[in-house]
Amino acid sequence: MLERFVGSSLSGQLGRDEALSAPRLELDPDGRICLANDLMVSYEEADFSIGDFATGFEIRQGDTYISLHLLTDARLLDFINYMDPLLEQLAEEIIKKQPYPKYIVGITYPALANFAARMVDFKLFRPDPRLLPAEIIANMREIYEAQRGEGSAEQMGDPVIAFLQTEDFLQKYLHA
Repeated sequence: MLERFVGSSLSGQLGRDEALSAPRLELDPDGRICLANDLMVSYEEADFSIGDFATGFEIRQGDTYISLHLLTDARLLDFINYMDPLLEQLAEEIIKKQPYPKYIVGITYPALANFAARMVDFKLFRPDPRLLPAEIIANMREIYEAQRGEGSAEQMGDPVIAFLQTEDFLQKYLHA
């Protein structure tokens, strides 16, 4: 089953200081997770299988995982200012939906994956792009070009999978 949680872009609607000082988790009417400030979270069912021996990462077709998407990197430095409170709120919501998936995953381009590794301790690996669904690659290219201009996706680089075991994420961001 696929559940999508789409976040609103509060930082585009509010003044800069107000957006940064008021991060909040918004829930849709069904109680599904909606994050503000250009972050989208979705529970996805994998339609592919992929793994990496070096990192121990493995998702098989049919496995559920939590997918994180930073919807724009134009305000990436601003995101750093309100990232921890949003991720703490996300951890509180994940724990309510037991059993939760094994991984939190982002499939992205190298620069954003490196950001995730530095800021949130995601582990990284570079899969063979031929092993990922064409839809994922197409979406990455489309988003990248929307942010940087038509034709820029050629400079994007091969996809990188940034992941964190949900249990590790909860240990870092869930505060009793």
